[in-house]
Amino acid sequence: MEQLLLQIQGWFGLTAPWQAGVVAAGAALLVVLPLIWLLLRGRRRVTLDQTLAQVSYQRMTDVVLPKADDGEIVVEHILLTERGILVVEARDIRGVVFGGDRMHDWTVMHEGRRFTMANPQAGLYDRVAAVKQVVKDVPVEGRIVFGGEADFSKGVPSHVCTEKELLAELPKVRGKTGSQTRHAFDNQWQSLRDAAFDWQDRGHRSITPTS
Repeated sequence: MEQLLLQIQGWFGLTAPWQAGVVAAGAALLVVLPLIWLLLRGRRRVTLDQTLAQVSYQRMTDVVLPKADDGEIVVEHILLTERGILVVEARDIRGVVFGGDRMHDWTVMHEGRRFTMANPQAGLYDRVAAVKQVVKDVPVEGRIVFGGEADFSKGVPSHVCTEKELLAELPKVRGKTGSQTRHAFDNQWQSLRDAAFDWQDRGHRSITPTS
């Protein structure tokens, strides 16, 4: 870094105070940029939480369940909704997403850059299966929810939606108690609560009631 600054200084005939200013500016950026990233991430989390709260009576977040075959699996969000139980995997992706049900990897194009991500559908199916083996007689669905800046204009894979589309698809909660249909799921939801543990602390269930 110091050699590069000296070289630039020689090219343009710049003085030592300029060099000190550049170093100070670079150090400031190293502090500010991570803070900006954390603020944007926090804002995204608040937005997602608000979306899920509008369609769920109760929610479990980042919990461990036994897998349908063997071992355990972490589930990001499990929602008790008017239609039954919904498993949600969130993805904070910006840009045009090229993905399909039979593609092993999906491609993302954003601001001239290209990168790939593993097809998240297989993981979603495993998580839905883990929930289904606990709740036998309740409808269980799964969605991979992308932020509003993800563009699937080339085709939307199965079980993928944006936060806005999720709000349009699911009935909003009816007060704190809900309808008789929703109460028919109470016993199975309790069974799910009993089976789920916080992935960071296996002795603490992470359950977030919503209204």
